[in-house]
Amino acid sequence: MGGLTPSGPRYPAGAMENGLAPWRPLLEAPFFETLKRRLEDGGGGTCVSGLVEGARALVLTVLSRVTSSKILLVVPEDATLRWRRDLAAAAILTGGDPERIATLPALDADPYGGLAPHPEVVRDRVLVLQRLALGELDLLLVPARALLNPLPSPAEWNARLRTIRENTTLAPDQFVLEAIKLGYRRVDTVSAPGEVSRRGGIIDLFPPTADEPVRIELFGDLVESLRSFDTDNQRSTGRLDYVKVTPASESPPTDDAVRRVRRFLQDGADRAVSAGDSIRPFRELLERLQEQGDWPGFEALTRLTCPEADSLFAYTAEFVTVVDEPARTDDELIRADHDIRMTYEQAEDRILPPPHELYCDTREIRERLRAAGMFLQELAGDPPEQAESELQIPCRAARSYAGRVGEMAADLKRNLEEKKRTICVMRAEGSVRRLREIFDEYDLVAADLQQARGKGGGLLIGTGSLRAGYELPQAGLIVLSERDLFGEIKRRSEPKSRGHRAFLSDFRDLKIGDHIVHVDHGVARYLGLGRPKGGSLNRDFMVLEFAMGDRLFVPIDRLDLVQKYSGVAGQAPKTDKLGGPGWERVRKRVRKSVESMARELLELYAKRGAARGYAFGPDTPWQRELEASFPFDLTPDQQRALDEIKRDMESDRPADRLLVGDVGFGKTEVAVRVAFKAVMDGRQVAVLTPTTVLAVQHFETFRSRFAAFPVRVEMVSRFRTVAEIRKILEDLKVGAVDVLIGTHRLLSKDVEFKKLGLLIVDEEQRFGVSHKEKLKKMSVGVDVVSMTATPIPRTLQMSLAGVRDLSVIETPPPGRTAIQTYIIPFRKQVLAQAIRQEIRRGGQVFFVHNKIETLPSLIRGIRKLVPEARIAMGHGQMGVRRLEEVMLKFIAGEIDVFCTTTIIENGIDIPRANTMIINRADRFGLAQLYQLRGRVGRSHQHAYAYFIVPSRKNLSDEARKRLRTLQEFSELGAGFRLAAADLEIRGAGELLGSRQHGHIAALGFDMYCQMLERAVQEMRGEAPVERKPVNLHLGVDIKITGKFLPDEADRLVVYKRLASASTCEEVDRLQAEIEDRYGHLPPTARNLFDLGRLRLIAEETGVQSIDIVEDRLIVRFREQAPIDPQRILELVEQEQGSLSPSGRLTVPAPPKGAGRIEAVSTLLQRLAGEAA
Repeated sequence: MGGLTPSGPRYPAGAMENGLAPWRPLLEAPFFETLKRRLEDGGGGTCVSGLVEGARALVLTVLSRVTSSKILLVVPEDATLRWRRDLAAAAILTGGDPERIATLPALDADPYGGLAPHPEVVRDRVLVLQRLALGELDLLLVPARALLNPLPSPAEWNARLRTIRENTTLAPDQFVLEAIKLGYRRVDTVSAPGEVSRRGGIIDLFPPTADEPVRIELFGDLVESLRSFDTDNQRSTGRLDYVKVTPASESPPTDDAVRRVRRFLQDGADRAVSAGDSIRPFRELLERLQEQGDWPGFEALTRLTCPEADSLFAYTAEFVTVVDEPARTDDELIRADHDIRMTYEQAEDRILPPPHELYCDTREIRERLRAAGMFLQELAGDPPEQAESELQIPCRAARSYAGRVGEMAADLKRNLEEKKRTICVMRAEGSVRRLREIFDEYDLVAADLQQARGKGGGLLIGTGSLRAGYELPQAGLIVLSERDLFGEIKRRSEPKSRGHRAFLSDFRDLKIGDHIVHVDHGVARYLGLGRPKGGSLNRDFMVLEFAMGDRLFVPIDRLDLVQKYSGVAGQAPKTDKLGGPGWERVRKRVRKSVESMARELLELYAKRGAARGYAFGPDTPWQRELEASFPFDLTPDQQRALDEIKRDMESDRPADRLLVGDVGFGKTEVAVRVAFKAVMDGRQVAVLTPTTVLAVQHFETFRSRFAAFPVRVEMVSRFRTVAEIRKILEDLKVGAVDVLIGTHRLLSKDVEFKKLGLLIVDEEQRFGVSHKEKLKKMSVGVDVVSMTATPIPRTLQMSLAGVRDLSVIETPPPGRTAIQTYIIPFRKQVLAQAIRQEIRRGGQVFFVHNKIETLPSLIRGIRKLVPEARIAMGHGQMGVRRLEEVMLKFIAGEIDVFCTTTIIENGIDIPRANTMIINRADRFGLAQLYQLRGRVGRSHQHAYAYFIVPSRKNLSDEARKRLRTLQEFSELGAGFRLAAADLEIRGAGELLGSRQHGHIAALGFDMYCQMLERAVQEMRGEAPVERKPVNLHLGVDIKITGKFLPDEADRLVVYKRLASASTCEEVDRLQAEIEDRYGHLPPTARNLFDLGRLRLIAEETGVQSIDIVEDRLIVRFREQAPIDPQRILELVEQEQGSLSPSGRLTVPAPPKGAGRIEAVSTLLQRLAGEAA
């Protein structure tokens, strides 16, 4: 393990040379030659000291490349994320492949506390095992405590893999059962890795190692096709040649695994009986095993479930082991062992095996690490006793110039004179272009990093996400990051390509007993699908119950008449009386109010349209450089919002646009770019925030983004002295300050701009009335962009089209991971473990406790549990200044655990905070929990939320019901979407005004939006498009059977979407989607879609109804139907039919069967041949 015999180059000829040529000074440095020689000779135990973090990653990456060595790098847990970023940057800068680097996280399951691991952790570990098995890794990064988690042996892992190809046999029932035993969760709709579903001859599966799920279409037991599909719309994205199915977890509940666990529990129960102890805990686990197949924390039972369980070292026999900071790594292993033992000892029932039987032997792991091939430590002169030799490498952090361009240029020239090589690493091409402009001003010439040649010297520029630079004097090499050159840069997450799945406004979450709105009859309760006594058997009906028990049966092809009721949270609607006058009175009252509001909005819009402001010019070259310096692509929503605001600014009409998007969705980046555009046109920008904390965050963001340009950003807040503010305001008045950021202090009389061109207001709804009045005066003739994190629903956006300038960013935060949610009783050891786990990885914890008077005692309790944690308290009675000081300390990372009430600020982005603990979560509303839970999970780190509730034995029926809803919420099910919908309605109230809240509650949200949209159209002189209902009774079966779609909610969704379709193309798309997801349509379902197309043709033709009575087809037309009477007379004559004086057309009915709908459709098309 100490050394490695090289196995030959792994890179194509010339590739290594091209990638490593710029780093020749490093390759030829004496220390590097020594390292290379020791590694190739198989000598081990070398302690490399003196290297700072970024330089370690570079040296290790290059060493791996030139010696063709695979490396297992073991690090302290809090260094894992930094190492991961540094290694990825080093791989890119040296022409390597960052995909051949992976991280194996520690399994965060707690078998003794009954906590399941984070799904992303499970997936990451499965990915690493599979890539190790395939030999796809050159460097594996492992936090020390991950070595204590046993793994199935390589032979056991490989035995569980399966490959599926087209035209091979696959028994669907058996396959789904096997998938469940491999750890897959059976669901109705596959949307996440580790899920499987079956719908007849269609199996959907999402292997953890795949980027997209796969759809297996079967004909009997024959695999007919393999297709990948999009989880957002469930549509296929491409064909596949084969699918490799891996287990969904490293230790899945296979038959053998369950048998082993059952035998262990049964033996334990037998021993308990012999000892006279209670067997209840054993019986409970045996029952859960029988009913569920496993339980939370089962993933950590590898030593119990796998006969040949082994350590990670079984997979890395050919790897050179490198240990970072050996003393800290060893301490972490000892601490991890202690934590596991404490968790076991504090467990309520110690019925699972003790730690020494479940985990790898800590002493053995420590011995393996003591025999490592290399040790890395920053401090020189104190090598670990197990090291055979020490190699001290002079190294230091790069100098920080923080925008002092003159000093930077002088140093770069000196480096060139001294034949030193300087490599400047910028985050994006825009930053590279800006740096080249600066170099031109100082007569410096820089080559491209990838094209560099020569033994030494030179100035090079490359792109990469380097955290911080370093100097290697012995190699004559200096590496500078963008942060070193221009100052602090806020870390941003990489965007994912997948778009945001909008909250569904169809019937997906509809349950029996929920409220429904019928367009003509009002609010009723939904009782399910059924049919009236003696009613037609060939279609389903939606059963609605109104006041006094009256029922209405709505045919499924007329579901365009009903909508799900979405109202104001906490206000249950009253059901209307069927046929009574109450519903019509409510509609008239709301219509009058909505028309009045629409008129006000249109008048305001017209006034703004008539006003004249400053027309900004097109983008400048510097604008393009600033935008190109952003290291990631904007999401489509961000780009659209940016284009819309720029278009506003370039017109001479004063802009007034509302930018909507949750915290972290990228509103600030859009604001930065439009502010820069204003500055480039010689105008000043004011950024107004409701709190000092937000002002500080914006100030740091704007300053770092503008660092490479001659733009002055300042802030006025209570954290600036009187003298500092006076100087800033004097400079502002003469135009020396370009961007001023602050709270309502900006609205004071002494704040005078020379040329204010743009006002950016963050969270405008949080300013008081007097502040808003001052805002109006300040914004006269000035472009205004208001930002809000409260979601505004899409239906309302459509209703206000052309009345309110609205830009919406609803793409999810780039790189945000799922939030693993636990619902647990108050257990000290679980909470202590949760807090310690977050602190270990350099993160922070929110602890929400909504009783101010007991917050101090809670903090005392946490200090006893986790004495090493830095804890602070925050609540609404502290006073604004003190609370802001605490919040700023938390943002700066000076506090580990923030114990607070629900005042956690909505607009604040704290990427380091990734654990949320909410005490007595059963007392919170869903919308509150949704918002609180959304404070975490804003970075690459896995996020956790712990909802603490009383013991289930002590729960009232009401609390139990709330807990069930919470369980749905934790699984991102219906409760999550309902909470989001409640927030959207709250956002609608903020946008429209509080008086509209009651109207939304009375009508339901969807109906209210339809009424508003109609009122706006009428006020603008546009004729609202109205659909004329058509009644079709053709005696044809049009049901979606339970066999084809077993879930009633899924059937309702299809019925509703089909009834709401407004074109035949929509019907075609829906049919294609359903066939793609569920397989070929049965005849009755095909009839349903054909009838949907017929209804649309009938609407266009002016038909009121079509009935088949006995052997006659009867068609009734509307008044002024666009039909040429001559066509009707010709049809009567040709078909031997009749035409009544009232316009009723009667012809012989087509025969019953598959072609009846098509025959009626052909008849209507013949009538429409001469349509006006």
